Amino acid sequence: MSTPSPSPSSQEAVQALLGIAGITVHADEEAAMVAAFAAQRTAVAALYAVPAVRYELPALTWSAIP
Repeated sequence: MSTPSPSPSSQEAVQALLGIAGITVHADEEAAMVAAFAAQRTAVAALYAVPAVRYELPALTWSAIP
């Protein structure tokens, strides 16, 4: 059984995503993306922090039975 690898730093993640997309940016643009990525990572983690939400149904549901 393998152990999960640690999460990459924001810098590593942004560089990897830009590399996969084949996009080259200036250092100041990359620094801004790293700062934004860190904030977004925190915000997404907060969405998963509420355990009760995991088992709730979406607000919009459709049933074929009248």
